[in-house]
Amino acid sequence: MESENLRHRSYSCWTRLNILLRPLQITTGVVLCLFSWLIIVTIVLTNINRWISSYGSNTGYLADKYIVPNPVYELLLLCHGAFPIHYVLLGGILFYFAFSTMVGMKHLGLWFFWIRVHNIRKNNTLPHALLYSSVIFATVVMYSISLVYSIAPQYAMYGTQTYQVETQLNWTTVAMQNSLNSLKPCTLESPADECTMTRFMSFQVKFFYRMWVFGVVFYSSNWLLVLVFVIGFFVSVVRFRKTAAENLLNQMRSESQEHLVQS
Repeated sequence: MESENLRHRSYSCWTRLNILLRPLQITTGVVLCLFSWLIIVTIVLTNINRWISSYGSNTGYLADKYIVPNPVYELLLLCHGAFPIHYVLLGGILFYFAFSTMVGMKHLGLWFFWIRVHNIRKNNTLPHALLYSSVIFATVVMYSISLVYSIAPQYAMYGTQTYQVETQLNWTTVAMQNSLNSLKPCTLESPADECTMTRFMSFQVKFFYRMWVFGVVFYSSNWLLVLVFVIGFFVSVVRFRKTAAENLLNQMRSESQEHLVQS
């Protein structure tokens, strides 16, 4: 009897706490939704820029210059003045991909095409389901690191490096010559002795240039990611919320499918 009372009190306290935190949860959800759309729009703009400024599929859609503006790159440049903020922002993007993957596997389970293979449940997850989810999580983390090239390619290659372009005029004075000099951000067209590319991006660019098929696959996978996100977003918006009975029925069906797959 006492244990039931304690359980009821803890449940009521947790319910009250959830009610108090509901505005914060809604605000956090809206902010994360806008952040997701920012990443998707950035990927679309980057792919458009690669389509415009690259030499086609034979070079793996490598962009030698950046014509289309990139909001994430501009935000990283804006945060570069305060030392750790741009690293926190870049790390936050990678953490957001990892966190979204974990939440998705928890709520949706593990699927093989249209068949639910495993469920991720508290204190009731099979060992091979954990192994399978670990492989998926590691794959997503590796893809997220490569996806930085699609989110902020210029920053991933050269960071905030710039080089000086001099305007040669014989009649100018030293002061006017200094005023005519301009700083430009480093790109693939920049002089190699003034701009140093990061090791990881140097390897990726050379790999995509020599093995252009993988560059095309990576470019196409970005469009596929955008398409899946847009479809999933609108489906989640227009889908009706399921009742408790429907959730219980779906759980029973998923458990039966899981036992069928195991057998």
